[in-house]
Amino acid sequence: NEGHSLPTGEPPGPDDPCKESDAPLGLRATMMAEPAEWSMAIMTDGPNDEERLARPGMALGDIMLVAIHRNRVVLAKGSEFECVEIGKTVKGAPKGRSAAPSRPTTPGAGSTKQELIATKTGENSYQLDRERLDEVLSDLGKLAGEARVIPHYRDGKPQGFKVVGVRPGSLYSQIGVRSGDVIKAVNDEEITSPAKALELFEKLKTSNNVTTTIERRGRPVNFDYTIK
Repeated sequence: NEGHSLPTGEPPGPDDPCKESDAPLGLRATMMAEPAEWSMAIMTDGPNDEERLARPGMALGDIMLVAIHRNRVVLAKGSEFECVEIGKTVKGAPKGRSAAPSRPTTPGAGSTKQELIATKTGENSYQLDRERLDEVLSDLGKLAGEARVIPHYRDGKPQGFKVVGVRPGSLYSQIGVRSGDVIKAVNDEEITSPAKALELFEKLKTSNNVTTTIERRGRPVNFDYTIK
């Protein structure tokens, strides 16, 4: 629990009564997974409405994220459990951004055309525009709606993330990812835990060259990305 002590008793379930948190945190979307520790939430933090990916057991300042449910997250703050519901925005945050739906990773009809971010430079190589990529990565709620990303297991062990329901024109589509692909590694680092997934996601924000290993129809394929 990363040095935090938990309140006594079981955390509230998805439909249990729960005190509304007054912490400066908002919740845009949740991504449910089995087991639960692979679930993730897109949280907003502070007056600038900055988005971040969070997982169960992660410290958010002096608060710990305990559980992620479909429509809310449970926090441990001091001796109490508190909840943040989807759609809550941080007090004082800029207005004009709508909350993500409660099932953000499920694709739907009516997707809009995505601005060109990537240019194909080879069979499995692409060049990405840094400024446009940063814009996409800064809106995690929208990105989560462009495909469904779920943990992939083999023999009971985590083997990366499977991508399904990729929308045409989305970032995933532009960088060559197809529905059914399993993202196994980034820059030769295997994705074996939610913590590793978050660590690699943060690296993507600052790297100029990225190599991704994808399993496609049972075979590994490497994709190379140059970000300028």
